[in-house]
Amino acid sequence: MHVGKLIKEVLDQRKMVYAKVAEELNMSPQNFNSIFKRKSTDLELLVNLGKIVEYDFISHIARDQKSSDDVVSEPDPVYKKRSQTQKISIQVDLDGTEANLNYWFAKLSSINAIV
Repeated sequence: MHVGKLIKEVLDQRKMVYAKVAEELNMSPQNFNSIFKRKSTDLELLVNLGKIVEYDFISHIARDQKSSDDVVSEPDPVYKKRSQTQKISIQVDLDGTEANLNYWFAKLSSINAIV
């Protein structure tokens, strides 16, 4: 999945003004527009952008990844599954509210489901 294309598609569907979204993200319009060219981006940007446009990019990408995994019949030998458990560390800054905790729990659960 090309994340930049997904972001552009969602913003266009919602008729969002790029300059206003860029301002809310504390980005210049030029830097913001460069997002559309990216195949991937960092989690923090996706979460913040999702809050602004009220869209769950993380779950969308997780669902897309999971469905594309079902289509692939045999993985590339470079990416063979290992028999041991892999660990991924993610640091999340919480503001102490239950809503924020629930939000991050749901996000991390969706990531865990695809790993």
